[in-house]
Amino acid sequence: MRRLTLEEYLEAIGELEERVGRVRTVSLAGRLQVRPSSVTEMLGKLRDLGYVEYRPRRGAVLTPRGREIAGQLSRRHRTLSELLTFIGVPPEVAEGEACRIEHHVSTGTVQRMERWLEGIRGKGEDAPGESGEGRSAGAVRRGQRRQR
Repeated sequence: MRRLTLEEYLEAIGELEERVGRVRTVSLAGRLQVRPSSVTEMLGKLRDLGYVEYRPRRGAVLTPRGREIAGQLSRRHRTLSELLTFIGVPPEVAEGEACRIEHHVSTGTVQRMERWLEGIRGKGEDAPGESGEGRSAGAVRRGQRRQR
């Protein structure tokens, strides 16, 4: 069983907290597909780092610091998923791939991806997922011209 990162826990806590409020150990274990004892151990570490307020049998909530990081991770995930969808990766595959990539790509790279996507949107290109191929014919032609 692979070990999850602090970031993966923070992201999952943020998602669950938005839906249910205080996050219970069992809910987080189910979401992450890990043992409740692993969640309890990690929640203790996250509490010690100041990312969550956690009390056994009462659950956890993100602190402002933890919420900030979870928000950054969520934006990173959306950017990667949108970019992958834009280049033609099926949405369900893009979601999974974004989850795996987001913890290994630098902030600077993600910022460049965000700016690039914003530029494409500003030029009136098809939004990711809106055309059958993920990109408009015009975007493909312009990309081909640049490659020559």
